[in-house]
Amino acid sequence: MFDRLAQLFIPQKSNNYRPRLVQPATLAIIVSFVLTSQALLSYITVLYPTILGYASQIPPAQIIELTNQKRAEAGLPPVVYNDQLSDAARRKAADMFAKDYWAHNAPDGTKPWSFILAAGYNYLHAGENLARDFTNPQAVVDAWMASPTHRDNIMNARYQDIGIAVVDGQLGGVETTLVVQMFGTPQSTAPALTQGSQTTLVREAIAQEPTAPTLTPTQKPQLPDATPTPTPEQFVPTQISDLNYPLINTFTLSKVISLSFVILIFVVLLIDWYVAWDKNLIRISGRNWAHLAYLGLVIALSLIIKQGLIL
Repeated sequence: MFDRLAQLFIPQKSNNYRPRLVQPATLAIIVSFVLTSQALLSYITVLYPTILGYASQIPPAQIIELTNQKRAEAGLPPVVYNDQLSDAARRKAADMFAKDYWAHNAPDGTKPWSFILAAGYNYLHAGENLARDFTNPQAVVDAWMASPTHRDNIMNARYQDIGIAVVDGQLGGVETTLVVQMFGTPQSTAPALTQGSQTTLVREAIAQEPTAPTLTPTQKPQLPDATPTPTPEQFVPTQISDLNYPLINTFTLSKVISLSFVILIFVVLLIDWYVAWDKNLIRISGRNWAHLAYLGLVIALSLIIKQGLIL
């Protein structure tokens, strides 16, 4: 038994001085196994989403708590949870899933502010942050804070209210979790505006309005009554407590399987290189140091790459 295991890892006469794990036939089997396992993971995710799927544990309350922690560190007042903004955030998430897009503006031109108004929130200032493919609230907020434009929304002193939606669904045929963060300041809390102050507010709106579509969070101050307020429509929110989270995270499991085999081959090549150097074995072909460098780079990139996108 030990001799057979040794043949897999250690170069010796019985394996022609080349570990069986790095011989072409064995490598072909390993690659086939990895590819098959990835395909099975995708298939099982569709059949049994409650067992194997995209497991996201992101309580909206924690997003708000972490957001207010960042504001407190900068000496800013906390933003207060608002049902209407959360309703608007759920509407935005539902719209992205229904129309299959990942952007601030919908393909038909619908802007984030439309969802806020449809939820019955008459805003003076409003902003939006988006995130997807994250598995915990700390990672979401950290990613937003690392982006200057998202950070500007979180640290904006004008915002008084906040709404959060965390919704699971499919984008582009891939299971994911969307996090929609809405900020706002209601018109009712705004001071009376003179003609001069109205002119100043309009200039702010022009300065912050993008001249072309961008992939960054947008802020859009509005004059009172500048946009007609639609009648709030009935919307059935998705309760986070009602979601059935998968038991296993597909992304993590897939990464562990692939990375495990890469590390295994890396270790075997390292042992092979050391034994060949120690026994002065002459190889006709193959340069272990080149293979080690390549696999080392793959391992490093796999560890560096983090899950999640923001917009």
